[in-house]
Amino acid sequence: MPFKFFRKERREGRTETIEAPVAESLRPTHDVVVIGGGSAALAVAYHLAREHGTSDVAVLAPGPLTAAVTARDGAVARADAAAPEVAALQADALKRHAALAQEHDIDAGFARRGLIALAHDEAQVRALRWRAELNRHHGGRAEVVEPAAAVRLCRGLTPEGPEGYPLRAALSHPEAALLDPDALLRGYARRAAALGVALHPRVTVRRLEVQDGKVTRVATDRGDIFAGQVVIATAHGAAPLARLAGQDLPLSPRRLAGAVSQPLKRFLDPVVLAEGRDLALWQSPRGELVIGAGVDPAPRQGAEAGLSALTTPLARMAALFPILADIRLSRHWSQTVETSPDGAPILGRGGLPNLFLAVGLGDAEAALAPSLGSALAEAVAGTAAPPLIAPFAADRFARFAPLTGIAPAVGF
Repeated sequence: MPFKFFRKERREGRTETIEAPVAESLRPTHDVVVIGGGSAALAVAYHLAREHGTSDVAVLAPGPLTAAVTARDGAVARADAAAPEVAALQADALKRHAALAQEHDIDAGFARRGLIALAHDEAQVRALRWRAELNRHHGGRAEVVEPAAAVRLCRGLTPEGPEGYPLRAALSHPEAALLDPDALLRGYARRAAALGVALHPRVTVRRLEVQDGKVTRVATDRGDIFAGQVVIATAHGAAPLARLAGQDLPLSPRRLAGAVSQPLKRFLDPVVLAEGRDLALWQSPRGELVIGAGVDPAPRQGAEAGLSALTTPLARMAALFPILADIRLSRHWSQTVETSPDGAPILGRGGLPNLFLAVGLGDAEAALAPSLGSALAEAVAGTAAPPLIAPFAADRFARFAPLTGIAPAVGF
């Protein structure tokens, strides 16, 4: 194989932290306790304080405040899902991302680069047409284009396609954007702390005490907190936390893998997705190619992603872009995420009146954070889930009402 690796890193081993005011000690009581240290947790805390006047919020991060599992090398905000419910959530999040800097003083490096999704058979072409219709329904400008147009938009792309499957069509989604997850998290942490939210990194939750059908106390390695409301918003480990409150969540761990090339001269503007081939490709502002490898087909808890999770997508990338066959890779990584049986997140009330969830986000936490943060904050502050997140209720599986049309690819 022509690709050469220089170093390897585990996301869980990252040491970068987010600079933000950190509370010195745990207080014994809080109106709301948010468990989690990623962009979803901080978005919920920020919107509770900003929009609902609930600043008596404690954020308990199991490790450092970091965007480790929301993507070190960028995240893609997009609105091209095949499930109508997810498409609506994506479209709302994309609009909110575009307004973050102006309305909330949060600069997440939002850059509209567009997205091109490639189809190599008729079934994929039909799926792209449906996704384009949903996107336009929510005010987008997505359209299905001919192979020649895709080649013009993606320099170096060959219309012959991989494995003998020529390119049939492509979805052009010009509103899609790249984000800097670390900058997003840094912005949420800074703004939440300024509004009075207490940030507590490196806190381990040991027990959730339930009395009279409600979570009343959160026991940690640094003391106990009596809480009026509890939000679980962790990227992984949500199922064990929910079991502490007597709730079973249908979440499974999955391994994602990716690789980053040495810097190249800028040639690729849009994000490129290969439909049905678990491949995402984009070029960072530094010139590095970021290759997302999708979900490991045989995940094991705590294990590295299988070798095929890297070699297969890299080979497919070389088949789509022959000019990239001999690039050098500076690093590759793997990370654990949690997904639900239908691939969509679990949002809203978690089986108890004062327990709320923002889990099962896969690798889309940063992309969906503005939307789910605002909606879940509204649910915590009110009495019912907003219509935007109502379809993602945890009990949809018990009601035999899973969401449909979600492909098991990179992100949603």
